[in-house]
Amino acid sequence: MSNRPVRLAKVEEPKGADMTKIIRMVEGAILRHPTLFLTLFLVLAMLLFLTIIFTVTGGSATDSGLQYNQFKNII
Repeated sequence: MSNRPVRLAKVEEPKGADMTKIIRMVEGAILRHPTLFLTLFLVLAMLLFLTIIFTVTGGSATDSGLQYNQFKNII
């Protein structure tokens, strides 16, 4: 056995303590500046929505009328 003193009052930090500190810092920043973060979130949500729409429609959500204008040549 060793003759080192025993530290009974030592509080061991959990393994995820660093991540918890970062989460608390981010949460504090969001609570201090809600308007800024809400605006940023809405802009990012709109960009995501536009990206999804652009991907689904292939870059054009309107009909150009090309087929309609050339109907007499088709028939």
